[in-house]
Amino acid sequence: MHQKYKSQPCYYPLTGKELSRQIGVETARMSYPGSMSRGAKQIVKAGTKFLNTFMHQLMKYKRAHPLWQKLHLPLDSRVFQSFRHISVTSPAIREIITCIGEKTAYSISRKDYKFIQENLWKYIKELNSRPGSEFKVTSRIELNYLWLLNE
Repeated sequence: MHQKYKSQPCYYPLTGKELSRQIGVETARMSYPGSMSRGAKQIVKAGTKFLNTFMHQLMKYKRAHPLWQKLHLPLDSRVFQSFRHISVTSPAIREIITCIGEKTAYSISRKDYKFIQENLWKYIKELNSRPGSEFKVTSRIELNYLWLLNE
């Protein structure tokens, strides 16, 4: 990632190249073959990029395309921690923080969950309105990259 963004909390990439790089790195890290590139006895060369199978399968079949915008962002402690950092600059995420308070991802109510998922669309609108962005976020699931980029 470009050096100037490392000091900024929860940076979401502006260029397609930055996003593709992060997707490749995370896919390799999370996938089984990618996990074989860690440790003393590496089976696969570190840095090898693997296809994000789930998203590939979803987008491969035309009849599955409408599901893309219906996908929810999985909530966990890492996401909640990122919410707290992002709330400094995002009104949509501030609303989420106000709603959840000190709750954890595993203790929120169904009502809170729905509120969070709905407000993530507001956050996506904020991201998509940034000047200089080369692409648009089109699904809440794409926000997964936001949490991964800032580890």
